[in-house]
Amino acid sequence: MNTSCPLIKGFMHLHPKLRRFIVGLVFYLLWYVDMRYFGYTALGPWIAGITLVIFFWAWGVWTLIFIFMWALLSFVRFYLIFLR
Repeated sequence: MNTSCPLIKGFMHLHPKLRRFIVGLVFYLLWYVDMRYFGYTALGPWIAGITLVIFFWAWGVWTLIFIFMWALLSFVRFYLIFLR
């Protein structure tokens, strides 16, 4: 890979967690677009599975579990306050 490109140089100087976050975000968006527009095709779910695995690798399983639990608890709190 040619690392003399300013974009690559700037990306490589970021904190490793931030780099993984950006990579994970890109693959999450790829997964979303694939499932939204190509989920009914033969290759759609396969491509989505590969992008989801890369997304899990980039963000880390524990980070995703934390985000899921935080969202779940936020929904429960919203439900208990406003929808009772």
